[in-house]
Formats: sequence, C-alpha cells, structure tokens
Amino acid sequence: MMRWLRQHRYALRVALIRLGARPLSSIANIIVLALALAVPFIGWSLLLSTQPLAQHIPLATELTVFVQAQATPAERQQFDQLLQNDLGTWVADFEFISQEQALAGLKDNPSWAAALNVLEDNPLPDAYIIQLAGPDDAQEQLPQLITTLEAQPIVEQVLVDIEWLEKLDTLLSFAQQALFFLSLGVILIVIGTVFNTIRLQALNHQEEITVARLVGATEDFVRRPFLYFGALMGLAASLLALLMGGVALGFFATTFDRIASSYHIHLDVHTPDYLSLLLALLVVVIVAALAARWSVGKHHTYPL
Repeated sequence: MMRWLRQHRYALRVALIRLGARPLSSIANIIVLALALAVPFIGWSLLLSTQPLAQHIPLATELTVFVQAQATPAERQQFDQLLQNDLGTWVADFEFISQEQALAGLKDNPSWAAALNVLEDNPLPDAYIIQLAGPDDAQEQLPQLITTLEAQPIVEQVLVDIEWLEKLDTLLSFAQQALFFLSLGVILIVIGTVFNTIRLQALNHQEEITVARLVGATEDFVRRPFLYFGALMGLAASLLALLMGGVALGFFATTFDRIASSYHIHLDVHTPDYLSLLLALLVVVIVAALAARWSVGKHHTYPL
C-alpha cells in the first residue's frame, strides 16, 4: 500500500513539475479549456435561472367564449348549466358579459369613446369569461375543453392565447437540447486539447522515458505522470471556467432583473447546485485523464 502511494505521489510531483516547466504553454492550454468549459456552464446557469420566469407566467388559466347573436336566454341558461355541471371539473368560475356591458366598458376608455359614439348599433357580442380550475393541468385539458365548447350551438368562437406559451415551451426545450450537444462538443475539445498536449509532452521527455524503461520502469509507472498531467489540466481548467462563468453571470444580473420586473416577479441569476458542479468537475477531470491515457497509448513508444 505504501509503495502504491509513493508511486502516485511521485507521478503527481512529476506532473506538477512538467506543468511548471513550460508555464506559458500550460497556462495557454488551460485558458483554452476554461473558455470552452465556461460556455456550457453559463448556458446551463441561464437556463436554470429562467425556469422560475416561465413557471410564474400564467399558462392559459382564462379563456373567452363569444356567443352567437341569435342565442336565446334559454340557450344561455342551458349553457350555464353545462359550465356548472358537466364541465365543473375544468371550470372554476365563469362570468357572462352582455354586449351592453362590453360596450359600456369600452366607452369608459377615452381612446375608444369617440369612435364608439358614432356607431348606431352595438357590434360587440355577448361573451363568457371562463376561469379554468387547474392552472397546472390547463395546457393538457385546454384542447379537449375548447373542442367541447366549440361543439355547443350557442358558441360562435372560443378565444385563448396560448400560441406564444407553446413557442416559449418549444424554445426552452430547444435550448436544453442545444446545451446538451454543446456540452458534448466541449468534451471533444477537452479530449483533443489534452490529447495533443500529452503527445507533445511525450516527445519532449522521450529520452527521459527511454532511460526509465531501460532501468526497469513499468509501462504504468511511465504513463502515470501523463495521466496526472491531463487530470491536473482538467481540474485547473474547470476551476478557472467556474470563475469566468461567475464573473460573466454577474453582468447578466441587471438584465435578468429587468426581465423579471416586467412580469412582476423577482428573478435571481444562480448557478447549478454544488453537487451538480462537483459531478461536472469530476467528469472533466476523468475525461482529461482518459484522453491523456489514450494519447500515451497511441504514441509509438508506449504500446498498449
């Protein structure tokens, strides 16, 4: 056990020495990796921060039903019973607004009063304002409810504005998929950068490695410092990416606050939880170490 620990301490010390031997090259590679890693980190943080905004937007909890002009009071009473009884599980409350009430409400608005005064007849229809019972289930129930309402003889038109909500949901789904594939692309960048860096390291230390093999060093002993070198690059790049991402997100805080204020809610820019960040950091370190092992294995002086 002690021998195993000594070997790993030695490999870690060698990796640190090699990182410091060419500081400019090492720093440049780490910055490149950090910039690549910071992009999905910022993207995921922004996506998580916008989810409360989407959740606070009312999702079609109200719809308007316009009544045909020739509808009789008996038909309206029958429609009221339909809303109260047959559709009671969907409808929390409803209000009938006559065409006279609608016209009076528009006349109270100075912008409409002058135009409506020149009209001889009232062009507005009678209407029902229906409040849905379950906001959380509104999107699933809404198509079936609209179909049921439109099938009633008294109904002229059912008006509900949900297209922009569907577009918002589609946009958020697209953003999640795009960030997922972006993260995969960043992983490929990490693999490529570490792979090439390790190949250069192997070429630069070829004589040293040849001597080590001549005196009986095993392949694992020779490869181990390169694995630590790749893992250290991944660790340093991940920490730097978190720092860069945190600074960048600080500039978005004001914009997010303005967006949230337009919907009368409070919205904070925040990062993923610590467990998610730790798992992501471990993934980067492991991928970098595996890329280093792959690079060493591909090199002609280190057959697998």
